[in-house]
Amino acid sequence: MTRAFFIFIFALLLLPVVSRAATLPEVAGAPDSPNPFSARLLSPGLSAAYFNPALLTTQRPGFTSGFILVSSQLDITLMDRGPGYDIHENIFESRPLSGFENMLRPLPTDRLRARRGSWNPTSNDGFALLGSQLSFLDDRLAVGFLGIFPLGAFQEQAPFFSDEREQYFSNSLHFELFEDRLKTNLIVLALAGRVTRDLHLGGGVTITNTARTEASIFMPDASRQDESHMNTRVSVNTKFLPHLGLAWRPWQAWTFTSTVHFPSESRTDGESEIQFWNYQPEEGEAVVQRFSMIYGYEPLRVHLGAAFGRGGPRDLTSVAISAQWERWSTYLDRHGEKPRDPWSDTVRLTLGLRQVLGMSTVGVDAAFIPTPIPDQTGRSSYVDNHRLAFALGWESRAMAHLGITAGLSAQLHWLLPRETVKDLDAANPVFDEYPDSSHIFTGDFIPESAGFQTNNPGFPGFSSDGFIIAIMAYMRIATN
Repeated sequence: MTRAFFIFIFALLLLPVVSRAATLPEVAGAPDSPNPFSARLLSPGLSAAYFNPALLTTQRPGFTSGFILVSSQLDITLMDRGPGYDIHENIFESRPLSGFENMLRPLPTDRLRARRGSWNPTSNDGFALLGSQLSFLDDRLAVGFLGIFPLGAFQEQAPFFSDEREQYFSNSLHFELFEDRLKTNLIVLALAGRVTRDLHLGGGVTITNTARTEASIFMPDASRQDESHMNTRVSVNTKFLPHLGLAWRPWQAWTFTSTVHFPSESRTDGESEIQFWNYQPEEGEAVVQRFSMIYGYEPLRVHLGAAFGRGGPRDLTSVAISAQWERWSTYLDRHGEKPRDPWSDTVRLTLGLRQVLGMSTVGVDAAFIPTPIPDQTGRSSYVDNHRLAFALGWESRAMAHLGITAGLSAQLHWLLPRETVKDLDAANPVFDEYPDSSHIFTGDFIPESAGFQTNNPGFPGFSSDGFIIAIMAYMRIATN
């Protein structure tokens, strides 16, 4: 079995897998535990490979499979914006009176491809769970593997801008920390060791990547841009993002844990070199366009937790409390940009209760996850809410004589309603995209340019709320 396990892992590493940072487990917790939110503290099954590798040594070796269903019922409501803020189509024939050229190049409002606020952030997604664990040296050493794979598209990346630049695309606001970030895959390898009877240490890596795309394009006619010849070169490099875990049990009833997950991201850089037959910017040169995208950025996370357990093997009651500091002040958005209005570091709090009832275990979790995003009164509209989360789980060992354990959990995340109103006196305010201008041919003042006009989809304000529901089922087969 050991040989088969390593062959399986080796085969996975050879696949052209595009893994990303672990946003889904950071939101939904452990999919194979009756206490999904307390996974860094109460033994979560093979998900310990990600949440706290030190806990792998407290579990029996075996295999785990499962299913995860996540339903995001999210809503963004834009405040009404009167027609007086619309950009008139005569902007194409205008020149700002200030002499300052607006490189944003806003489009006339009635020519935008998408209706303001037409994007729907609601989605339903399924995932498969696969995991395996091996133990060595009389269970003093454990190796674990965990994989979470979407059942639809293997990976979804849907970048967007948080300001007026989104007018060219969806012309809508988006939930910054959800949407495509939840539609992710996860591959984790971990190693744990029992240093003493009371002290367990572990470390693991999440497998992610960086990608670079280079495109060379030749266009026979610059006036016919739908006809071109192109060669592309793509390179994908694997990255291993580390995390560390500790579990210490100085007294029979008490367990203390700590974990560190280092910052993670999946970056894609690209460059296009465009040549035109009838246009050359300079002799022998091409028009070069570059971009950089960052997906699933997760900040440095440091966790501390304590659990108290009382009772026997068949009636054990455990209470767990934990805090996790998250360094969101370093956040980079999908275009690799640091928010103009600084984000805050946060601390999420989790309370868990686990009760063993004979051959069953019941778990209850509650968590408060504050948003790191300040009020978006200025140009940017990063959408996020404080969140209250509740989970209920059940695990059965009725078939323990066959080495089989099965479980089911459900959770609800409530995004507390939040309302934002734009302030033109903010530090980085929404700006006038069509300043006072004159006609480029006659020099006459254009009346439609007077006043304040913008296509920023978040102006003059918005509100957001919603729910995230997750259901997770799993089966674990012990091998000894």
